[in-house]
Amino acid sequence: MEHLPLNHRAKWTKTEQTQLLKETKMKIDINQIALNHKRTIGAIKFKLIRIAANLVDEHPSININKLIDITNLSKDDLLIGFNKIHLDFNINDNNNDSDSDNDSDNDNDSDCESIIIENNSIPCNNVISLNYVNEELYRINGKINCLIVSFTTFVITNLLVELINVYYR
Repeated sequence: MEHLPLNHRAKWTKTEQTQLLKETKMKIDINQIALNHKRTIGAIKFKLIRIAANLVDEHPSININKLIDITNLSKDDLLIGFNKIHLDFNINDNNNDSDSDNDSDNDNDSDCESIIIENNSIPCNNVISLNYVNEELYRINGKINCLIVSFTTFVITNLLVELINVYYR
């Protein structure tokens, strides 16, 4: 049987959160951070995603690179995490917060990068919202069911007409 870390599911203290951010700033390996906090790697990543989400709430124009620097998580980890907690986040790779002079270097990616991650749009960078997929499948299934009912009604009506014609001949 696998033993869970001592702080498994324990509430995070302010001190522990501060320590976590210091450790990520020092680029300490996530395995070591998990050991230090007596938590799972998943718990560490999820807490960093929650911290990033709070930063997005407090500073809506914060750019993704700043969040990567603060949390030491990859862009994909952050976007997938935001998607899981249903956070709408406008991807902004250009550094709006500070000193970026060359905004036009990535013009070919600009359409993709500006897509808002939300439940009713198709996200970019291979991050697919399961809610979006489920909603689309449900919508398509509803249309298929309507077509089946319409087709079945049409076929039955035509069969009944044929039977009546045959019967009364």
